[in-house]
Amino acid sequence: MNQTERDVLDTIRRYSVKYGAAHLKHETIEKTIKKYNAIVRRAIRKLEKLEIIERIHYIRPVMSGLGANIYVNNLLMTSRN
Repeated sequence: MNQTERDVLDTIRRYSVKYGAAHLKHETIEKTIKKYNAIVRRAIRKLEKLEIIERIHYIRPVMSGLGANIYVNNLLMTSRN
């Protein structure tokens, strides 16, 4: 993993302390790690491929589908079990 992927994972980890899952927009991660949207999406795809996180697509009916995904931190969940 490169530094950007570690930063994305750290952001998801910080937002998922209580429940093991974070409800985040790409924009929130972008602002936190100060990287572009495409870089954040690429890092998320790689973390999913490595099975470090799991993305649950979330569609908000009120906003015509625009919203945030839920990211489950698999590393955190396996340490709790």
